[in-house]
Amino acid sequence: MTFLRNAWYPAGWSDEIAEKPLGRSLLNEPVLLFRAEDGEPVAMSDRCPHRFAPLHLGRVCGSAIECGYHGLVFDRNGHCIANPHGDRSVPKVQLKTYPVVDRGGVLWIWMGDPSRASVDDIIDTEFMVSPDFKPVAGYLLVDANYRLIIDNLMDLTHASYIHRGGLSSEEYGGDNLHHRFHQNGISVHSDYDFRNVPPSPQLKPFFPRDRTDVRAYMHLTAPSSLYLDFRMSEVNGDPEQGVRLPSLHLLCPATDNSTHYFYAIARNVALDDPDADEAIRQTTRQAFMEEDEPMIRACSSMMGGADLLEMKPVILKTDVAAVRARMLLDKLIRAENNMIEAA
Repeated sequence: MTFLRNAWYPAGWSDEIAEKPLGRSLLNEPVLLFRAEDGEPVAMSDRCPHRFAPLHLGRVCGSAIECGYHGLVFDRNGHCIANPHGDRSVPKVQLKTYPVVDRGGVLWIWMGDPSRASVDDIIDTEFMVSPDFKPVAGYLLVDANYRLIIDNLMDLTHASYIHRGGLSSEEYGGDNLHHRFHQNGISVHSDYDFRNVPPSPQLKPFFPRDRTDVRAYMHLTAPSSLYLDFRMSEVNGDPEQGVRLPSLHLLCPATDNSTHYFYAIARNVALDDPDADEAIRQTTRQAFMEEDEPMIRACSSMMGGADLLEMKPVILKTDVAAVRARMLLDKLIRAENNMIEAA
């Protein structure tokens, strides 16, 4: 098995299914998402069993979905409940359904054994709906395996080069860089402290100082949910009194070599400033779409589909968190596969 299945994955932002149904490939499976008339999200197979039409091309009818090809109707539990043709007999079929939860602005889906799904395992994203923060969210489909994106996010030393002049600068390295790593269960933490450095050009408007202490603490919860606690404060000052820009980096494999990347950056300053919203949009567009994504895609192409560690890469000291994340994921997938084989 390529993916860990007994886990919560991001399937979309909450507002993506406000009116129309949505179809996405998740872990190589076609999944339909829509909102029932009671406001609750629904997730099921996106493939109509009649002619295999994508159900997301149909329409939501109350708490059911009507196929846009021949009009078969399926309720939220996947049962076919209406056939408008012939003697109107209803086929005895049931589409696969998935546990799905709308929490903290995110649609979370469980792709494995439904009996093992617990909402207590969903990471905390409440800052996304907190009045103390203003989030700006986005989405990107990356043509690369999700593990390469995790590698990118767990090792922030790349920022001094690929994001030079934007989110970072050359001073965000060398003696100014202090890195710590630790693992706690299924979480891997990669913490960076940059002391007495200039604010990055794109973030200086939120903290207009010549010098600052920057804290960038990246937390991965396996398999692929990442949270960055980013802070700028006065040099040698209290980080609780500075500017906070927490961000989410939520990944869900679409296929073996493509990934849904849901990202959001929030701030605790300029909450009602539309210019600040646009500045964040431009920053994320440049950093993720114009800088990170092309490089990750290029690396994927050079690797030709091979696993990173199997290619025996040079390992630097700063790679420890990314390598540990890969080892953790491998361990979890092996354990899940062994459990399935034993059953």
